[in-house]
Amino acid sequence: VPPEKITAEERDFLYGDDRPIDNKMTEDEAYRLSKWPEGPRYDSLFSGFVRDTQQVSIMQTKFKNPSYRDNRRKLEIYAFSADSLPYIPFTGGKEMWSIQTVDSIKIGEEVGPAILIEGYLPFAKMEGSEKKIHFFFGSLSTFDLEGSWEQED
Repeated sequence: VPPEKITAEERDFLYGDDRPIDNKMTEDEAYRLSKWPEGPRYDSLFSGFVRDTQQVSIMQTKFKNPSYRDNRRKLEIYAFSADSLPYIPFTGGKEMWSIQTVDSIKIGEEVGPAILIEGYLPFAKMEGSEKKIHFFFGSLSTFDLEGSWEQED
């Protein structure tokens, strides 16, 4: 990111108002200006601008973070194991959720992704019963993320 303030012309392009220009430009401003080849400083500052993406593990940065774990313990919240998310509760890690995705579906003029996550929960286990409850959320034919717990029989 160039270590300088945006110009009034760049501010007008970015925001369309007369907000004060009192800080150095942000990464977002530099990125947006790099998409404006007609800009007054495009050739000197923005033509070669590249926005880097750094991949980080949410598992490490969130769920395995010592501060996160300490806070859960202090609040007396059960320990959370993100490694267990793919497994259906109460199955002893033997059954996994089915996760299906579709890159894009079209409904009317709208186009977007769809997801369906489902499995069978071993609730209502009574002596001699093998009853399991079908539990899901999402749909592969709509953009809906409604869950089975929200539906009436």
